[in-house]
Amino acid sequence: MTHVTDKQLGKTYPLFVDYRISVEEALEFDPYGSVGSDITSENFPTEQTGTVDIVVELIHFDCRISIDEALDKFNSMGLRPVNLHGLLAFGGKYPGVQIEFPVVALGSVWQDRDGNRVAPTLEWVGLERCLELHLIGEEDWHEVFRFAVVRN
Repeated sequence: MTHVTDKQLGKTYPLFVDYRISVEEALEFDPYGSVGSDITSENFPTEQTGTVDIVVELIHFDCRISIDEALDKFNSMGLRPVNLHGLLAFGGKYPGVQIEFPVVALGSVWQDRDGNRVAPTLEWVGLERCLELHLIGEEDWHEVFRFAVVRN
């Protein structure tokens, strides 16, 4: 049985998200040691405009979970996943969080040229902060991942 651990519940991360800037411009403000080459405005367009204040929560499941199961759980909790712009704002304001665990934005899923679905993920690899695309599989999300969400 999958359930959310209480370690992360209740901790919030207030953010300012600026949809007026491109993904590329956001990455210039907050350089990463490594950024997946497919993380672009073209591949991750947004229909949102202007600016918005949001409050992000990180959800942690205590077991492996599929994307569909995670999305169902979020929905039942009155939550929705953060998109790439939100994840970039999160990484910029709270860069130390990704040292502890990878943070995923399931609100921006993209299908690559090989037909694989991927989601942007803040990670710590070696000695550097990274923004990479994580392959979405049947049970691909294991216990280490945290999912960035906002209340509906």
